Amino acid sequence: MFQDNEKTRDIMIDHRYHKAIIGAQGANIRDIREKFNSVVISFPDPSKQSDVVSLRGPKNDVDQCYKYLHQIAQDKVLFNIMLYVTEADEMEHKVLMCQMLRLCC
Repeated sequence: MFQDNEKTRDIMIDHRYHKAIIGAQGANIRDIREKFNSVVISFPDPSKQSDVVSLRGPKNDVDQCYKYLHQIAQDKVLFNIMLYVTEADEMEHKVLMCQMLRLCC
C-alpha cells in the first residue's frame, strides 16, 4: 500500500541502452541503487524490448533518480552519435553535428 509520500514514475529509456546502464554483472545498477537506496528501479524483461523503466519510492527520491537516469540515457545517446560522427564523411558530419546540437540545447 502506498504512503502519502510515495510515487511511481516511468522513464522512457531506449531498450538498447538498458544493458549498458545495468552494467557488467549489474555493477552500474548496484551503484545507482545505492545512490537512490529508497527507490525501487525496475527494468523490463529484455525479451519484451520495452523502453519503460519504472521507479517507485519517496517522491523526492524518485524525482532525483528520474533526473539521474535521464542524464545517463542522454549521455549514452550522445556518445553513440559521437562514435558515428567520427566514422562519417564530411557532409554527414555537418548534418549529425546539427542534430546533436538540437539534442543538447
